[in-house]
Amino acid sequence: MRFLALIISFFLFEKLALVAPQPPAALSSALIKFAKNEGASPIKHFRYVLTDLNADNILDAVVLLGDSYWCGSGGCTMLVFKGQGRQLRFVSSTSLTDEPIIQTRVRQNGWSSLIVYSPRRGKVILNFNGKQYPENPSTLGLASDRELSQARILIK
Repeated sequence: MRFLALIISFFLFEKLALVAPQPPAALSSALIKFAKNEGASPIKHFRYVLTDLNADNILDAVVLLGDSYWCGSGGCTMLVFKGQGRQLRFVSSTSLTDEPIIQTRVRQNGWSSLIVYSPRRGKVILNFNGKQYPENPSTLGLASDRELSQARILIK
């Protein structure tokens, strides 16, 4: 019942990002498929949030991987999946990423811009290009104070 209340709150107020201790089956399946496609071992350590990134009223997933295969001195890999019915479809992979991961109110090509911490740059803005978010944030511009003030933290 509590879970249902969280979902209803999200759709009513669009301010809530859903994080649950046990990932939904759709996310687990999407991560298994992603790791297999990359030729990697199953992903065991990650943090995620379900939020609507593309204003279609369907929850998408932002995942910050934590396994050593996906992390290095410059940060970890962040994945974005698009919600499609009861499934999640892979959209993009961004390396050299660390927390916080922040969703802005700004939209590029219909998707929320994201702000991530890139250890060598600081808080940088990731704009969706119509197909994906940038793969490497270490060369991107820093997020402005305005962008940060109109955003909410997804993963901290």
